[in-house]
Amino acid sequence: MEKWKVEETNGELRLAPLRSLGSDRFTWAHLLYGRLGQVQVYIIYFPSRFDLAVDTTVIDTLRTFGTNTGSSTSVNVWDTRDPNFGKALDLFSIKSPPALVLATGLQLKDIDPLGPDKANIYTLTITNMDVLGSSDKLPQSINIAHDILVRGNPKEITSHLHTNALHSLLQTIAKVARVASDEIVKLKPRFQLPDGSSIQLGG
Repeated sequence: MEKWKVEETNGELRLAPLRSLGSDRFTWAHLLYGRLGQVQVYIIYFPSRFDLAVDTTVIDTLRTFGTNTGSSTSVNVWDTRDPNFGKALDLFSIKSPPALVLATGLQLKDIDPLGPDKANIYTLTITNMDVLGSSDKLPQSINIAHDILVRGNPKEITSHLHTNALHSLLQTIAKVARVASDEIVKLKPRFQLPDGSSIQLGG
């Protein structure tokens, strides 16, 4: 089976193949695990591939956010010229870009760094164009998503995802983010585990 590593060229991310060993399932957790060790949150933006206004809005907003959050948050943009761009999207279960992905880093409290298959890690993905394309909504949305990852208990959140407990997940993250649950639903975020289990809020 195909296995990959992340390479960084000119500040943008690309996939590079690894030798295939065994038949273990390769997931986004395997891809990012080495990069999650020094951070609390790892953010990736997958641009539209059309140089749309939304791309400028998200990239500029993320650069400002990254500057003001320090080294515990890593902000990254995927290179759309990567010949394996589609495979990268597949690893994060993204049907089409643009998409903003936030992954839990291993420096978070209550993370069990037992390897990519056993650690309590998850991603939060936003593809809602009403959010991504709005210079007003996007900063607040990034703050909410970031707060969920930093303040939330990874064991509790991943437990809700394992059992597909949508209502419990929404209650937990609303309390953590200190906003009304309908504000989170408006983001239409998708929470996903390495094994592919996921919950989409706000359909």
